[in-house]
Amino acid sequence: MPTSTAAEALKAQGNEYYKNGQYEEAHKMYTQAIIKDPTNPVFFANRAICRIKMNLDEEAVADCERATTLSPTNIKGWYYMGQALLKLRRPNEALKACQKAYDLAKRQSSPLAVDIVEKLLAAKKARWDAMEQRRIDQECELLANLKLHLSQDRDRRIAEYMAGDLPPEEKDAECDWARQECEEQMRALCDAFARANESLRPREVPLQFIDPISFNFFTDPVITPSGHTYERATLMQHLKTSPTDPLSRKKLWPEQLIPNIALRDACTEFLEKNGWAVDY
Repeated sequence: MPTSTAAEALKAQGNEYYKNGQYEEAHKMYTQAIIKDPTNPVFFANRAICRIKMNLDEEAVADCERATTLSPTNIKGWYYMGQALLKLRRPNEALKACQKAYDLAKRQSSPLAVDIVEKLLAAKKARWDAMEQRRIDQECELLANLKLHLSQDRDRRIAEYMAGDLPPEEKDAECDWARQECEEQMRALCDAFARANESLRPREVPLQFIDPISFNFFTDPVITPSGHTYERATLMQHLKTSPTDPLSRKKLWPEQLIPNIALRDACTEFLEKNGWAVDY
């Protein structure tokens, strides 16, 4: 049996094992197929998804890198890479891989586009969450540093009073005043942060407010006959190259678009109360 034919037979066996949830057995078959033909990107992509199921995420990324090197237009290679990177908590890289997979899926009219959108949004949310956590950590660190500065200033003043030539009773009075002033400043500082405690909470953007093409916040959402909603400008740009609904793949013409007024009003109201969302 020719090497390529034997490798394809092993892949077919692997596919059956995978369908039945026997990921380790499928992994073995795909590995044997790779040994026989290490130039086929499909074998690496198939083994990658098995490795994701087996929580071998670093190894899955390596397989995806090999698959996309052999075939830069391999949708599954980029898609699985995004999934593995997301599990590894590397959202920036996951977002790039999912975006690449989505662009290829649109270009190739692949039905995987719908699934990729879900992962792409998850990657974008994970990146946002990581940014939010850094922001919260920085603000908490700022508060701690300000409180430390006040404490150090109090201790410095007390040390100066104790080393000075003032009578003992005046030293005690000055030291008491330094402590009292520090306590008042601490309370004022904590009150100021408490009043602004909204900034210390993670900020969430409802995913229904995000365009599935550009993955930006909606400003002029429109509905297609298939029931999907998109940002008008990005959808019109898509229709110039492909007159189809990006997700359903059904034929679509500009005159069929209907403004999603309820969603537009909801987005406007959300932005009025949460101006930071424009940076999502």
